[in-house]
Amino acid sequence: MKTRMLKMVILFVLALVVGQGQAEPMGTAFTYQGRLIDANDAADGEYDFEFKLYDDPCTGTQQGSTIYASEVYVIDGYFTVGLDFGGVFDGNDCWLEIGVRPGDMNDPNVYTTLEPRQEVTPTPYAMYAKTAGSDGGDNLGNHTATQNVRLNGYWLSSDGDSEGVYVDNNGNVGIGIEEPVEKLEVNGKVMADNIGSVFTRWGTSTPPLGCSLLYWGYGYGGFYSQTGGGEPIVIQTGDPGGMMNNNGSLFYPLHTSSGYTYMPPGITPACYVKAAVCYVDAPTTVIWGTHSAPAGWTVLYRGYAMSAHYTYYAPKATICVECEAFDQSANSGSNNYSLLYGAKVGVAAPGDGVLQSRCIKCAVIRKN
Repeated sequence: MKTRMLKMVILFVLALVVGQGQAEPMGTAFTYQGRLIDANDAADGEYDFEFKLYDDPCTGTQQGSTIYASEVYVIDGYFTVGLDFGGVFDGNDCWLEIGVRPGDMNDPNVYTTLEPRQEVTPTPYAMYAKTAGSDGGDNLGNHTATQNVRLNGYWLSSDGDSEGVYVDNNGNVGIGIEEPVEKLEVNGKVMADNIGSVFTRWGTSTPPLGCSLLYWGYGYGGFYSQTGGGEPIVIQTGDPGGMMNNNGSLFYPLHTSSGYTYMPPGITPACYVKAAVCYVDAPTTVIWGTHSAPAGWTVLYRGYAMSAHYTYYAPKATICVECEAFDQSANSGSNNYSLLYGAKVGVAAPGDGVLQSRCIKCAVIRKN
């Protein structure tokens, strides 16, 4: 029987999934690499190894079964073996005890136990994250996730109740909702930066409460008796373009007509129409025929529909002009440029007889 002085110099320990593809779940095997010194020299040749896992660096209880690796090639002291103790990594500290003998010795009792036991580095505990310490599925407990968390039919919330994030087996995600039928369903209001809408508040230079002013200016449109021009726009003053000598598409100041009989309630005749271009962090739309918002929406401003006289050419669009805070500070006098008239229902559709000859209400509303 040969006897040799053996000792182990541990260089590093790696925990790697062995033979796994992305479509397969993570296994419990990992790769162990070390360096063996035999009689003060780097070992070369075949050696047999014995591996045991303990819960204490000196005594303790063995965890899992004993693993034998026979006839392992050692080159310049370096060797690599694959180990699989099963699902023993539960977050507690573990130490690896290694026995070794030359490969030409067959006596099972002559393994030399190397000291000290080697503490298992944190890397193999990546396997523990697969089950998060539970045999029945994902149960994050008090663990802090530092990488992606995979959920299938479970809640991710501070106390495990149903107010958090839910992911079903089809990959549908629900926030505050169980059994989502779409890829993402949210029960409640969603707040996000840079998600909103831009709208024009015609009739004043100030934004509604809770909205931001992008800029204000006067409305411009086509001359009331001309076929050119276009739909009303808001031109910011103070930044003129290049000079144009020939007449192309001509725009004129937008103003209300001079007769009160043509004006809806709250809107002053013979006034230049100011406008505020505004931003709000929610979807917006114009609702015609009412000053009220449907459920789940809020009114930003109320007004009346205004457009060109039915016998004139311009303006070429209908706008909702503020009626509760109309700015009458800029009087247009007797000028006739791009004229706005109140819009009314000339002939009512079936069932809408109550609207006959009535001014058309409007409101700009936002989603709650």
